[in-house]
Amino acid sequence: MASSGFSLAAPPIFNGKGYHIWIVKMKTYLQEEFQGTERTRQQQLLDLRRDFENLKMKEEETVKQYSYRIMAVVNSIRLLGEQFNKVRIVENVISTLPEKYEVKISSLEDSKDLTNISLIELINALYAHEQRRASR
Repeated sequence: MASSGFSLAAPPIFNGKGYHIWIVKMKTYLQEEFQGTERTRQQQLLDLRRDFENLKMKEEETVKQYSYRIMAVVNSIRLLGEQFNKVRIVENVISTLPEKYEVKISSLEDSKDLTNISLIELINALYAHEQRRASR
């Protein structure tokens, strides 16, 4: 059987004897577990950042569906303790929209400073645009 190089060692059990030795073993065990947790956290962050950078709105997708996908990734990143710049999120959304939203983005650029627009404000503007297009 191939080894993955990863083994889950059982925590040392205190059997009533050798308390001082058990303490050292337990501290070592816990330190290894926390370091493993940090490595796992860093890998998850790396994967989530990659997912965020690769997000792209699909042609058949609604603004609501796309915003849910974006927020799921962003919230997962934030849950792992990473600060995520709001301007970067807005920029990513704008740059990953399909061509049918170009007119709306242009009008937003003309009327607002896109570096100060909130994600909610952007999503609402895109949703209104989508609803107007659907009603025609």
